[in-house]
Amino acid sequence: MQKRALRMYLAGSMNRHGTRMLNPGMPHQALEQARDSVLQSVKVVGCEPLIAGVRREPQAMSAIQEQYFRDLDSDAWAVRESAFNELFRIGADAVETLVAGASHSRPKVRAACIALMDHLGDARCCEALERALRDPSSLVRRHAVHAVGCQKCKPHPLPMDIVGAIVERMLGDSSPRVRRVAAHQIGLQPYDLRAIEALQHVIAVSRDAGLVSRARRALCEQMAHAEPRCAANAR
Repeated sequence: MQKRALRMYLAGSMNRHGTRMLNPGMPHQALEQARDSVLQSVKVVGCEPLIAGVRREPQAMSAIQEQYFRDLDSDAWAVRESAFNELFRIGADAVETLVAGASHSRPKVRAACIALMDHLGDARCCEALERALRDPSSLVRRHAVHAVGCQKCKPHPLPMDIVGAIVERMLGDSSPRVRRVAAHQIGLQPYDLRAIEALQHVIAVSRDAGLVSRARRALCEQMAHAEPRCAANAR
């Protein structure tokens, strides 16, 4: 009964992170009965349980996070998509879960959590993103490069050396796709002489036509961001 009530309550009133998501189609009496049954089996710290902003016991939060991670690692696309979209809707309150997931043992979980940091990332994500840039999985690294480089999607710029981190991936990553994404992201950054020099080096020595093409475009974008005096010195 308790498991059934939990499913009813989560489906009718909130997501697994505790954010209120009322379903107007669910009868109020049934919702209240489900909630009362859930509260008998789940210990919650605070006087208003299971709503956004409430404090939970660590064990309860850990169980919620693990369910997200299982879903993100599912073989079923619909299950992964549902978990991904739910975390996205939660927004800033999901960052703690994303940081935890960035160290998960399964690459699909790490990649999904890092990908969500593209829009939800803030200062709490910086260490996780720096680790992800050197992750054994090229999929994780590729998402990390994008999440670090794409600042316009975030509420506030990340407090880290963005150009330095992306240049390192463009020059030294073992994956051609990661290097190409890095070159593209460099072009989106404010003018930086390190970026100019790295792009010129890639154009001069790389045999990867896709990388060289992206590096040429990024170099043009970097030069467009430069002041006239800086642009002259970079030539």
